[in-house]
This record gives sequence, C-alpha cells and structure tokens, in this order.
Amino acid sequence: MAISRRRFFIGAASSAALPLIGGLAKAADPDAQFAHGVASGDPLQDRVILWSRVTQQDMSQMIDVRWTIASDPEMVNIVQSGWHLTGPDRDHTIKVDVTGLQPATTYYYQFDLPQGTTSMVGRTRTLPTGSPEHLRIAMCSCSNLPYGYFNAYKQMAKRADLDLVLHLGDYIYEYGDGQYGDIRSPLPAHEMLTLQDYRTRHGQYKTDVDLQAVHQQHPFINVWDDHEFTNDTWNGGAENHTEGEEGAWVERKQNAIRAFYEWLPIRQTDAEDKSRIFRQFALGDLADLTMLDTRFYGRSEQAPGIVSEIAKLVKDGLFNEEDMQRLTAKIDMETVEDESRSLLGAEQEDWLYQQLSSSNNNNTIWKLLGQQVMMGQLGFNNIGFNMDQWDGYKPSRQRFLDHITGKQSGEKIDNVVVLTGDIHSSWAMEVAENPYSSQQYDYVSGEGSVAVEFVTPGISSPGIPEEKLAVLAADAIKIVNPHIKYCNFFYRGYVVLDIKRDRIQADWFHVPTVDEPSDEEFHAKAYEVTNGRNRIEVVKSGPAENKANPPALVTAPFYLNQPAS
Repeated sequence: MAISRRRFFIGAASSAALPLIGGLAKAADPDAQFAHGVASGDPLQDRVILWSRVTQQDMSQMIDVRWTIASDPEMVNIVQSGWHLTGPDRDHTIKVDVTGLQPATTYYYQFDLPQGTTSMVGRTRTLPTGSPEHLRIAMCSCSNLPYGYFNAYKQMAKRADLDLVLHLGDYIYEYGDGQYGDIRSPLPAHEMLTLQDYRTRHGQYKTDVDLQAVHQQHPFINVWDDHEFTNDTWNGGAENHTEGEEGAWVERKQNAIRAFYEWLPIRQTDAEDKSRIFRQFALGDLADLTMLDTRFYGRSEQAPGIVSEIAKLVKDGLFNEEDMQRLTAKIDMETVEDESRSLLGAEQEDWLYQQLSSSNNNNTIWKLLGQQVMMGQLGFNNIGFNMDQWDGYKPSRQRFLDHITGKQSGEKIDNVVVLTGDIHSSWAMEVAENPYSSQQYDYVSGEGSVAVEFVTPGISSPGIPEEKLAVLAADAIKIVNPHIKYCNFFYRGYVVLDIKRDRIQADWFHVPTVDEPSDEEFHAKAYEVTNGRNRIEVVKSGPAENKANPPALVTAPFYLNQPAS
C-alpha cells in the first residue's frame, strides 16, 4: 500500500524529512515566527481544529509546520503530532482537524518549525458525551478594533472554567480608517474589498494581545454576521456595497468567505458550499447548540426600518404613544409580512426544524440557538423598529414559533434558548407570539412565553455612548415592550452561560471602558430560565459559582500585564 505524504512525515524526524520535499516546500526562513498566536475551534467529542499562521519575509514559499497535542501544559505527555503544509494559497495559515481525542478532555497544543521556532502553547477542550451535569460557555460579539480595546477578551481569557467561547459574529469590521471609530487605526486604511484586504484585516486583529489570549486559552465556535462582509448584508448584496463602483458583490462575498475560513478555526461543513455555515454541536444530553446563519445564506433584502428616527425621539425626550404610532405607520408591512421573503431560506429553515425535533426526540434538555440578530420583538404594538432583525421577517419568525409550539406538527418543544449578538447591547427577554397582547402574554407571570432570548453586548462596538441617554432609552423600550426584562445600551462586555440540568443562568459581565486598556470588569445582571418553564427570572444572589478545580490555564506572560496594541 502506498504511504501518503502525511503519514510519512508523522513517522519521520523533521531533519530527515525536509530534504525529501524538494520543490513542494522549503525550510522556513530563520526569522519566521507565529506572530498571530494560536487558536482552536469547532470542538466535537473526538476532535478539534487547531490553528496558527507562519509569518516570514519570503511569503511566496510553501512551508511545512509540525503540530503537537498533549495532555499537559508542559507538552511532555504527547497525544498526537504531525505535519501540515501551508503556503500563499491559504495565506500561510495552518488548520489541522485533530481526531481520535477523548470527550470532555482538556488538551494543550503547539506548532513548531524545523529551525526551532515554536508557537505559544494553546489550550483547548473537547465536547462531552453522556449526561454532563454542568457546562460554562462565554458568548460575545461585535469586536471593532477602531472603536477601542478588547478588554472583555482579556477577562474571558482569565476564566479557567469555560468549556468554550461562542462568538456570534462581527469578529472584524470592514470600514476604512476613521469611518467607524477612531481610537485605533485599521489595516488596510481603506474599506475591505479584495481578498488581500480581508486577509490583512483578519491578520491585524489577530495581532491584538487580548484576542490572542482568549484564543490561546479556549476553543471558539464562530459564526459570521454582516461586518465580516460589509454592513447589513443579505443574500444578494448589502447596504454598504455599491455594485460596480466597489466591484461585483459575488466576488466580494467570496473574498470575505475565503479569508474567514483561512483565518478562523472553523470546520467547513459542506465540501461543495463554503457559504453554508449553519451546523450543530452536541453537548451530551445536556444541550444541543444549533448555529444559524440569519445574515445572508437565505436572507431576502431588508425592508426600510425606523431605528434612526426612534433614536432621535428618545434623545429629544419625545418617546410617547402618539409618536410611536406615527413612526410605525411608516413601516412597509406588506413587505414585512410577505410570505415569499425569508430570513433563513427554505433549506436552512427545514434543517433547523429537523435539528430541533431530533433534539426533542432524543430528550436533550436544552436547545440552544446561536445566531446573529434579535428574534424577540422590539417595537410598538407588534410592529418592529429594526427591519434587519426577525421583526423584519414576520412569517419566518411565525413559522419558527409554530414549530416549537407544535401548531404544525403537534410536537411541543420546550427549553429553547436563543443566543444573540449584533446589536451592541445587553438584553434578556421572553419570546412570545404577540407579547403586546394581554390575551396572549402575561408580562408578570410570563404565561405565553414559548422561549427565552439572551443578547450579548459588543466587545468594543458601541450601543448608545452617552450613559444618561442610554438609561433613558432602555427605560422607554421596556415600557412599550413588556417582554423585555433587561436592556443596557451603554456598557460593552460578554455573557457567561452557566448550564445545568435544572436551569441556565446568564450572567452579564461589563467592562468600564474600551477607550484605553483596562484590567477591570463588573457583574451587571443575572437571569435564569428553569427547565420546562420557558420564561426568565432575575437572579439576585449574584453570578453563578465558578467550576471547582478547572484544568490549568497555559502561561501567557505577555497578556496579563501588557496593554493591547
């Protein structure tokens, strides 16, 4: 039987192997380094993707890189190792899907080059099987480098007891220098359009020490939102794309997708279609995490919204019923209620219902939906303000609600928890068919709620930057949206989901500033949903307790004391 190139290299010493690769690869330059850190992602019960990138002066050559995975942070007890060939066709990034691992196990990994250069040691973890009692997931979104420092990433990196980090999109932003934030300058200085633009922007973000630190310590599950492409993307275009003047949309979209897969530790689920990013992760019988693409896979173009006009009313102190009626009358409800429009597309929608029904039939306790835009209503008298959210695609939301309430299939699905990013603010809400009707929803008891939704704030992207106005807006929103229990427009941060068999507690952690490097955070709010109740309750006792005796973090000498650059 022929021996594959990879099998040969796994069994050969690096000094003996290099002379045999001739024109395919060469030894890395003496100055080569792993300047963009390490990362891991898309963990399953028996595998995980390991990622890094080689940087050197001559970036035209193919380079062989060795990877090693071990059971200890000192990298003594080697579990597996091998070689990975990279080059300019993948921007010298390295992605290895390591299989044959044990479930619910923490591993440590490292990359090295034949001349002796080594990467930092990374730490990762596989998903559990069976009946786990307790998992902890950090969720985040909207990390805009020009708008400030990634102080929330630094805090997440310090948490030894996290099983994974869930990033719900807007991992990078497309804008040019000074177009959306001016605290740090993006590279390239212009808006991303070409493949090289997207690669360069990803590369710059990966040099941020706080982003490197959180990737080093925890496996990520990523999904894109619009800014990995450009603002308010849909299947056939985007608000921030001018066809012709900025090239062809189909080419720009392909550039963004290619760079995303190169620069992130994500597994391609469809060999024929890189645009399909929706997928599912099983966490034993405790939870299924279903990742959706509500951004562009099957999305119809957005109808016009009234967000800016609502914001002006709030700022002017004119947020009253008469003004709400006047503005919501402008919404094109014929488009919003058009059955032919879709947020998910028919293929993804059918797939989602199959996953939910399968989870239910398998007696999986929690059905977690990781997705981009807010599902719960945000409006007045059941007319939404923001047409980029599920409010702008009412038939899509109604079909989803019909499925989990059993109106179509007769199969009621409890314990659906929607996890959302995108909106640069913190929210906790109950999801009901019509939360504005006292006949269909009781805002005191929660009767009529069929799911719950937790929304993470931005890592650095702004909500409402004036604190007094942010408080005023949140209070006004809750008055006319009784299902919204918590809203904070001002602070950035992240959410920790503490998942047990009897309840999920969501803890919002905020950072005091992103204008400068900071090592501080504070616990802002906590809500929980109890198994079988489909409604949320405030937790007054503080954040959930950390796991006892978590696996050791790896040593990261630079990130605890050095500000992000």
